[in-house]
Amino acid sequence: MPATSTTRQPAPCPPLPASAPCVHLVDDEPTIQAVFRRLAAEHGWQLRVHGSIAAFEARSPQDRPSCVVLDLELPDGSGLDVLERLLGQDDPPPVVFISGVASVPQAVRAVQLGSVDFVEKPFPPASMQATVARAIEVDRQRRQATAEHAHLVQRFARLSPREREVLHLVAQGAANKDVAERLGLSLKTVEAHRGRVMRKTAAGSLAELVRLHLAVYGARGADRRP
Repeated sequence: MPATSTTRQPAPCPPLPASAPCVHLVDDEPTIQAVFRRLAAEHGWQLRVHGSIAAFEARSPQDRPSCVVLDLELPDGSGLDVLERLLGQDDPPPVVFISGVASVPQAVRAVQLGSVDFVEKPFPPASMQATVARAIEVDRQRRQATAEHAHLVQRFARLSPREREVLHLVAQGAANKDVAERLGLSLKTVEAHRGRVMRKTAAGSLAELVRLHLAVYGARGADRRP
């Protein structure tokens, strides 16, 4: 009777959670790609490897915290040009540059354009892991701030046109009596509008209302809706 093999197959890796951060590696060197595959497996990243600029720019959007690790020189162009194009998009991901042949002016230019870091090859994997983690955290915080601002804008959008008029005047420092005179309303009506403004915007004080007003309208002017 033939012997039964007892060799066990390695267990498959568990699927990554939907919230796992995504790291886009844009580099055509197999050794660098191998390093990042190991780091991704160890630290729970969703890794997307792109061997060219064209492959990276054809990527599908990722609705999760992410960053781009970008080689300075690629077969089809310069990483600096890629970064400049990314900066022209809404909410560009943080970028970490890597290179083994960079000049000082190139490194300075990358930092001036807003890259998180510029790392020379070869690099210690632990150091790269820390840099990528920092870039992912930058994107995570940006996404959180964007979501909070969108929620704030929704609260202000609930105001009626009259409530918005009262809001703008109050935010400019006008007292209730002054608001009533400017808008041709009774003092009691202004007080009622102001109370609804406070409730709808969830402002806990006048100071907070002024701060939220500035966050929503900023330099756009009080005559525009959020």
